[in-house]
Amino acid sequence: FFGHHRAGNVGTLKALCEAAGRTLEVVAAVIVNGRMISSSEVRSHIAAGQIGDAVEMLGHPYRVRGLVSTGSARGRTIGFPTANLEGITTLLPPDGVYAGRCTINETTYPVAINLGPNPTFGEAARKFEAHLLGFAGDLYGQTLDVDFLARVRDVVRFESSDALKQQLNHDLETVRALANAAGEQ
Repeated sequence: FFGHHRAGNVGTLKALCEAAGRTLEVVAAVIVNGRMISSSEVRSHIAAGQIGDAVEMLGHPYRVRGLVSTGSARGRTIGFPTANLEGITTLLPPDGVYAGRCTINETTYPVAINLGPNPTFGEAARKFEAHLLGFAGDLYGQTLDVDFLARVRDVVRFESSDALKQQLNHDLETVRALANAAGEQ
């Protein structure tokens, strides 16, 4: 009602509160780097893949929740096992590789997130794949909360699985550095 097409305002809310016997306290807008924080602005940054800007505005990482399901196990066969998440109901950024983190049993792991297709293997379906650095175990059937920290690169097609593995190793270094930096804040 209030955010949709800016149909409501403070006066409207005050009248509704008074009619319901409630009080209203209006707080000042929050400004970060000269920009007013709003849910619309945060969503627009996420939708544009500007995760760093969204994280800065939120004051914390952007979190999504999904259920770990079985995939093709290709990541495992090339040395990069992934948790394939399904049932995510929140806004996802555009296809790409992202740095993130995930906490399991009170241990936080850096996460390399591949969001999108797997063009190197001729797969066009959009997937959410999370490689948890340093994690060994079975996550099938578990619900995971994954925090987005930053965008790393676009999804690209590689000429071979060896070329992909070389890029993934580079991505993991980037993800680890970004996750460590976020943990220090």
